[in-house]
Amino acid sequence: WGTVMTDLKGGITENMLCARADDTDACQGDSGGPLIKKGNDSSGADDTLVGIVSWGLGCADDVFPGVYSRVSSQYDWIQSNVCKLSADPPAWFNCPGSVIARVPNPAPTPPTNAPTPAPTVPVTPSPTRLPLPSGKRRLLIIIELDASPVETGWRLTTLSEEDEDATENVIYEMPIGSYAYSDANNIIQYELLVDTEGFYNMTVYDGYGDGFAGSLTVYEDAIVDGSPPLVKEPGFSEVSGTAVSHGFYIGTSPQQYLTLSFLFDSFADEVAYEIKNDNDGMIFSLAWFKTFDQNSGSTTMTIPIYGPKRGDQLYTIRLWDAGNDGICCSMWGDGGYQLFLGDDSNGSLLRSGGNYGSKDEFQFVIEGDKPPTLLPTPNPTKSPTPFPTTSNPTKLPTSSRPSYNPSLRPSKPNTTSTTAEVKGDTNTTNDIIFAAATDPDTSSAMSSVMHRQAKYWRCLLHVIVVASFSTWAVLS
Repeated sequence: WGTVMTDLKGGITENMLCARADDTDACQGDSGGPLIKKGNDSSGADDTLVGIVSWGLGCADDVFPGVYSRVSSQYDWIQSNVCKLSADPPAWFNCPGSVIARVPNPAPTPPTNAPTPAPTVPVTPSPTRLPLPSGKRRLLIIIELDASPVETGWRLTTLSEEDEDATENVIYEMPIGSYAYSDANNIIQYELLVDTEGFYNMTVYDGYGDGFAGSLTVYEDAIVDGSPPLVKEPGFSEVSGTAVSHGFYIGTSPQQYLTLSFLFDSFADEVAYEIKNDNDGMIFSLAWFKTFDQNSGSTTMTIPIYGPKRGDQLYTIRLWDAGNDGICCSMWGDGGYQLFLGDDSNGSLLRSGGNYGSKDEFQFVIEGDKPPTLLPTPNPTKSPTPFPTTSNPTKLPTSSRPSYNPSLRPSKPNTTSTTAEVKGDTNTTNDIIFAAATDPDTSSAMSSVMHRQAKYWRCLLHVIVVASFSTWAVLS
């Protein structure tokens, strides 16, 4: 036995613990059983699991204690997995978010036999939610997985409104590989607590880069009550690569915001749009086909964007119409849209239109506090680095042109801008519009708007004057 003692030197690691009692021990067949530190409650309510039966030399030996896995050394791993996978994790795990529902899609067919009559006793009501801590808001995240869930992941992080180099703190993530094949086409819901008055980045990943055919939606207050979601990712194609990022704001006081107003024609369900920051690729607002009910009439949306301290920011608004006839000037109605920096009553009008056929696309710069540049050089993307994958990307053929009821949302549609002369349209040239917000502390976001054409004509006039002077000098 002394030799065995020597051989075991270093064999007991920090991930293990030893325990023994007179004439009592775990033995063959007990592996995986609990080692409990008993509490004072006779019911066991305050007992603590400290170890898991692992191995030993013999059973109930007077010299050699049993060896157990040390639970405390793996607590972080246990907590992380319980929080991710449990439908009702214990409160003492302090989960930052939790799975609150896991629904097969399609749902199982109910049995055809007669159901058991409902009990006559009153049903216990759902537990009352605890009041939110000060400065916190609840989020409800609903993901509908596609047929290849092992390729899918997502991550929610903080996003600085002012500093593009600020560290993004991870709030919750499901890395690629977290979902199993058995989760295919399932709908899973998560509930999280986040700080109010701040921006967040929701990134959806596809490990193979061949598209995500599911959807991911984020609601505020963890309630689906008919209000528009904070984020609605309807799925994307391989054109988007391995990740798509959405920026959204929680709270009521963003430093800057856009206002987008629609007056629809008779087919609001044919309208889709996207507003994206071209500096970092962040999508700040997206509504795909059939987001709006056919007879919606009109709607106005407030879209928080980066603050002035981020410097000049280049944005693109893209609009599509599945009927290829825009929303104006036809037998189906005389609608249109307007995009403002600030609100729609005293903000700066950036763009308006309606008769754009199948698509309209327009770039504009929101000038910040940093020295402006005419065409900002795109900064490195602030989207989280895609999770690594060892598989080669599988490329599937796709069209970058949107369709009325697409299964995948193309992210890089044809970039030709609409330039038609239309009633009520403004800024119908391809020039980039510059808008400068006033002091964010004031209530008005009025700004000066100018075309690059003005600079062009000033330069041309200067050339003509110089050329005329040179000709006069030669003739003289």
